[in-house]
Amino acid sequence: MKLSSLYATLLFSLLLNQGWAQASDTSPIPEWKSYPTFGIEITDTVMFDMAGSLLSTNEVLGSTPRSESNYDGYDRLCSSLEVEYCDPTKKTLNSRAVLNPCLGIYLNPCLDEVRVTDDSGKTYKLDYVRSVRGNTFKGDKKFKLPDGGTISLWRSEQLSGVKDFAVTYSIEYFGKKPSDIFFKPRLANVSIQPFIARSNSKARNFSYRENPPSSPNRLTNPFGSVSSIGLNDFGINCAWQEDLVCGAEQEFETNYIYSVSIVTPKEFTGWLQGRLYSPQIEVQTVSNDLNKISVNAKPVQVPRVVSDIEYSRTNNEIEELFKSDKSFQNKSHFRNILSTDNLNNLKYLDAFNKFLKDKATLTSTKWSFKTMEKDDGSTSNKCLVSNTKLMGMVTTNAMIYEGGVPEFKDGNLEYRVAGLHLNPDNSVFLGAYDLVLRSEAARCLYQFTNAPLSAEISVTGSDGEKKIATTKVSEEKGWLHLGAYNFTFSQPTIKMTLKQAAVTPSPTPTPLVTSSPSPHAVILRKSTITCVKGKQTKKITGFSPKCPAGYKKK
Repeated sequence: MKLSSLYATLLFSLLLNQGWAQASDTSPIPEWKSYPTFGIEITDTVMFDMAGSLLSTNEVLGSTPRSESNYDGYDRLCSSLEVEYCDPTKKTLNSRAVLNPCLGIYLNPCLDEVRVTDDSGKTYKLDYVRSVRGNTFKGDKKFKLPDGGTISLWRSEQLSGVKDFAVTYSIEYFGKKPSDIFFKPRLANVSIQPFIARSNSKARNFSYRENPPSSPNRLTNPFGSVSSIGLNDFGINCAWQEDLVCGAEQEFETNYIYSVSIVTPKEFTGWLQGRLYSPQIEVQTVSNDLNKISVNAKPVQVPRVVSDIEYSRTNNEIEELFKSDKSFQNKSHFRNILSTDNLNNLKYLDAFNKFLKDKATLTSTKWSFKTMEKDDGSTSNKCLVSNTKLMGMVTTNAMIYEGGVPEFKDGNLEYRVAGLHLNPDNSVFLGAYDLVLRSEAARCLYQFTNAPLSAEISVTGSDGEKKIATTKVSEEKGWLHLGAYNFTFSQPTIKMTLKQAAVTPSPTPTPLVTSSPSPHAVILRKSTITCVKGKQTKKITGFSPKCPAGYKKK
């Protein structure tokens, strides 16, 4: 081996193993039993960003159109819109773009900056290192489609502890039909994940592959049988993978503030939701088509549930929930993946709580946020809806939460969350909830003036009992921030009532009256003057005597 090659190998080895002693791996998901079981996993909704970006269409075999119930085509990957079978004026295209770093150029949506502020208040700007291997495509500004990239890796040499972060900013687009002029953005996801690169013989590149025309299936799932982004088939969670290398997920420093700035299409208006603690938002205009959104927040500890049971241990409640599931009917080996942002999934948690004993399976620190669907129907309140600006953000560490805008009901902003009472170590799980709302929206709801606002915040259990919570209220730079922390579960409702002190009208000042001196009475008297003209003399008497013409007063 040449010396330069040896040096490169040694350097790579050092980078792969750097910082193990100071870091803490996230808890892997429990492996499946070797015998048939069924169960649930409650986890944040995952987009397959580890495989990179996706731009695809389907080639129809014969004349049968594609549909969920009648599909005999196969998907084709598009490296650009210039590929013949990916012509956007002739084909329906699907796209999900992992956005590249801006690197000082703001012509398309992109990932601008990543910063970390430590517990001493010192802020570190992370440097972009590289992007991982995966699917990419070339965009087209004419159709408002940005380049599709992969997860980007960022680093700060000055940070103590973990220095490396995998950052993902992705946009999922509505399917573009030939009649559509542009690609229309539907959802955006942003996440940060500390990692340590480790060599692993099982790690491999992930990418989408086209199936042959004879296959009735769509693009091959790049994850095979693994169902979550925390790939743990070899005992660790990987934030990203390449051949023989895994970006092993690490826990966050919970007292640090992490900041991400993204350039977004102006179509992203309305609301954000996320896994953040005490977030702050700033929105700036970049161009007629683009905004820059900056979010600063601490991470939160989020509980998760994984519960697998044998078919012999089922009960009537569980059988009722799964009675229409073919895997359950066939007694297959499966796990039902349930999203966290849907309170309807609470029925599954309740059914399996007999086996969970009111205790989460694992917890991990998270820092992420995403846009809400505009037409999710969660609110029709005109004060909370906008097609031109970002209105607010809701964040929580709850296991399950209401995936929509807080409900304005009976003068309160209400939001429901749910979860189990205990952490895996039997300590009590403490909840966190933050609402960041445009001040103008709050004043619109209550028809308030521009005078300062205050709020009353309460957390009430499903039994109506009020729970103790730490609360926070602040207003700054046009945003109202309301927070409730350290409350317990299982199904609390958070109520926030905004108030404004009655404006006491200033008393009308009493005019200052200056007394004018009373006018004195003037007494008029007659007087006599002597007038002369040569040798002639005349005496004139009157109230204001004057000499005749030609005479002078003597």
